[in-house]
Amino acid sequence: MLKKRFILAALSAMTALRGAPAHASDAEWVKPGTDLIATLESGFVQLGAGALGVAIIIYGLYTTFTGEPNWKRLAGMVFGGACVFFGPDILIALLKAKGGS
Repeated sequence: MLKKRFILAALSAMTALRGAPAHASDAEWVKPGTDLIATLESGFVQLGAGALGVAIIIYGLYTTFTGEPNWKRLAGMVFGGACVFFGPDILIALLKAKGGS
């Protein structure tokens, strides 16, 4: 049974990839993916900036009232914010390094 499923999966993959050379000759097939990345980049950075700002304000109020700042938690928030801000730029740099647009 497993052998039949493997053969069926292999045949399906070969059938699906059969038309790939025709798509590779046309450069327009990449456009939806690059447009999606640009949209996600701008959206995540804007969303992340607001969320991180609000989180740091709330955490600042919390530490003011309790008097016990947790520096590891604050460092985690700043590191997470850095990942949100710089992640899309790193992704685009990696795509350009691999020959993308």
